[in-house]
Amino acid sequence: METFLQYKLDLKPETKWIFVSATSAARANFAFVQETGHFLTKQKYYLTRSGLDSYLLKITLSGGGILEYGGQTYKVKPGQFFWIDCNQWQHYATDPDYGEWDGIWVHFNGPTVPKYYNAFLKRTSGSPVAAIPENSPILKLLQRILNLYPSNDADLLDSMRFNLDIKASSLLTQLMSECVLSVSNSRGMSDMPAVIRSLWDFLTKHYNQKMTLESLAANVHLNPCYLQKLFKHYVGQSPTEFQIYLRITKAKMLMRTTDMPISEISYTVGIENISYFTRLFKKSEGVSPREYRKLWPSI
Repeated sequence: METFLQYKLDLKPETKWIFVSATSAARANFAFVQETGHFLTKQKYYLTRSGLDSYLLKITLSGGGILEYGGQTYKVKPGQFFWIDCNQWQHYATDPDYGEWDGIWVHFNGPTVPKYYNAFLKRTSGSPVAAIPENSPILKLLQRILNLYPSNDADLLDSMRFNLDIKASSLLTQLMSECVLSVSNSRGMSDMPAVIRSLWDFLTKHYNQKMTLESLAANVHLNPCYLQKLFKHYVGQSPTEFQIYLRITKAKMLMRTTDMPISEISYTVGIENISYFTRLFKKSEGVSPREYRKLWPSI
């Protein structure tokens, strides 16, 4: 994708901006920092860009920003962060309602980053903006990344640079994990509607019974499509996907703790067709039931 960039750096003198040259080994194998900074922007600050092979995560400390991304416009207020893929078109700027924007940010990339990013978007239903939960370490992790590198790393030996890259990778992995968890925590058990919690409990207890989305919906007097959408919003899986997850989890436990034949385990967890069970299991675990049992002998 061709890179496009327009910007105006309307920054206060206290602004901090660090460019990082990660080692080739870090770039090939780990999450790595490209740039990081603490920007205190004034009213005219903006950036419009696409085609940059990087991810950007930014926390608003005070003031406010406006983000245009994915065809939507978001206000990023204090206590919120955004996480975007900079290959996609984006525009962000100081919110004119505030006139200034104080935020800490990091540009980063690496082989593991897209998977965390996709997990984040899945939990936010595609929104790049989320709130930082109370007592979350997200801000402290970003501050540690900002303070990890010297202002000028040109004189660092490769061995010193690689050690910093390893520390940065660890912090970035924690940061990405906490961002994903911060979204999942915002829709915990306590926030589930009673009907979804009831269905969760029913599936957990009766996972090995035959049931359809239509029969589940009829029992709770909801439209099947609406029930599926609501359940997936709070659980992260459809009722059918959740039932399969429960069946495979129980099957793994039986394989590791008993000498039951695979066919009997399949029947016990509610799947009478052994070929279908094998396909589901391999899709979930990456190996066949027999291969899994060899990896985890029963005790």
